[in-house]
Amino acid sequence: MQTYSDDDGLTFSLPEVIHNITKSDWKLLSFGTPSGLLLQSNRIVIPGEFSTSDGSHASSFVMYNDFNGQVDKWVLGGNVSLENYHPSECQAVELLPNANSIFVNARSTGTVRIGAYSNDGGITFNKVTVLNTLVQPASGCEGSTLYHENTRQIFYSGVDDTSVRHNLSLHISNDNGENWRFIKTIWAGPSSYSSLTTLSDQSVGVLYEAGTTNPFETLTFSVIYNETEKKFIWIEIFFLVFVIERNFRFALIPVTVSHLSLRLVNNCFLLSCVRTLFKTKQINETTNSPLWEWIGT
Repeated sequence: MQTYSDDDGLTFSLPEVIHNITKSDWKLLSFGTPSGLLLQSNRIVIPGEFSTSDGSHASSFVMYNDFNGQVDKWVLGGNVSLENYHPSECQAVELLPNANSIFVNARSTGTVRIGAYSNDGGITFNKVTVLNTLVQPASGCEGSTLYHENTRQIFYSGVDDTSVRHNLSLHISNDNGENWRFIKTIWAGPSSYSSLTTLSDQSVGVLYEAGTTNPFETLTFSVIYNETEKKFIWIEIFFLVFVIERNFRFALIPVTVSHLSLRLVNNCFLLSCVRTLFKTKQINETTNSPLWEWIGT
């Protein structure tokens, strides 16, 4: 099914069923993560995974739309398979300036990542390979991939550990994903899924799961590359902590940021920069006090 928003996620249209993008023997279907891709040609490409069994033997695939997402114009694109690695969760980027040239970075069932290349906008994949340098836990884990138009590099954020979901790290490729260079550790402790995004000034930020005892304690947004200074940096924007209680309340951990606005786009929280201090208040069951307040501007 698909739905859309014209107001940055404040409201959404009624969902509509997408036909003709599954096969009769598929028993599992999921998309992403974390997001789709809009090509220079205006084609929308949505990566995903399918399985003809119980989900343990998946393959990656893409579907695409050349008509601005019109619900009856989706077409099933190419599959990504490689021996016994079973590529699954994946993200695609366009390798500019080559129009319709796509690179897909996929999770596998081993300790390696799988890369796939298409020269026709995802209709077919002409090359599928094990990616040099990048690793993941043996059980697999999602990773995020982003092509930076100014630097002509591919950014990758993912768990850099072959045993457990720890050590979320940033890698860079200068050759369209063939080889990768370690840049920095984003979070050394328990960590899991992440989502890279390009900010309005062409800096790069990442939203990721992390914690001290398990990877799912917080969502953290950090700026990891500053386009103005042309260097990799480390600015934690905020922690978003979900405190699940009887009344489903949540709180924000205090942190100072600059020029903050929060939007939900493509299933990812995007931030731009208001010198503001978030301050949490203790949850008051009886007075129903606010969870946070703005301090200064």
